[in-house]
Order: sequence, then C-alpha cells, then structure tokens
Amino acid sequence: MRKRVLFTFGYDSDLTDYAVDVADVPQAIWVHYEYLNSVHQVTATQRIRLDLPTFKCERLAHLTNHIFAKGYLPAKMRSFVSWKGTCGKYIEESVKVEDVFSWDEGLCETKPLRLVIGGFLL
Repeated sequence: MRKRVLFTFGYDSDLTDYAVDVADVPQAIWVHYEYLNSVHQVTATQRIRLDLPTFKCERLAHLTNHIFAKGYLPAKMRSFVSWKGTCGKYIEESVKVEDVFSWDEGLCETKPLRLVIGGFLL
C-alpha cells in the first residue's frame, strides 16, 4: 500500500510543490517465541514496535538485542537463541529486517518471525 505525501520546498522566492509516493513501512514486527527445551509446548507471540525513536532496527541482531535489553528473555539465554522463518528455514542475525519483510515474514500475527530458544545452534 502506498500513500501520497505533498512536500513544499522554497528556494529564494520560488515555491515549488512536489508530490512523492512513500511506501508504507511496517511499524511493527511479529515475533513468535518457540522454546525447545521445555517439557510442555511453551509458545508466545508478541508484536514489537519498530517506530520508536530510541530503537534502531536495521538487522535481526538489533531486534535480538532489543528483546534482551527490554527483559523479554533472560540475558543468560542470549547464546541459545536463533531465528527461523515460518517455513522453518534458519535466518542469520545479520539479515536486514527489510529483507525479512520482503519475504512476508513477521508482518502479521499469522506469519510471525520465529525466535527459537534453547537447543543446539547450527
């Protein structure tokens, strides 16, 4: 979906209007927490806002650090997490969040990005 934004620029006494199409950037990412080393199937899904002024989220590593900084997961679990897509494919933390969105991952509650907690990392 696109929205139209009107900008007015003034140079000396000449005012010029420009209409620019701006792509809607997702304001949040959906994350599904998947615990592997649990006796019971423990899962949770969370919506994390990306439009906060103090939160720079260009890569998945930034999102991972944000999750631990906010206390959503205990710090001792940091080395035991990895990302997966909805299809089960492992995703590196160095991947850009915009690339994840282009794969239709994490855009809605029904297709969240999966943060796998526990187990052995590949």
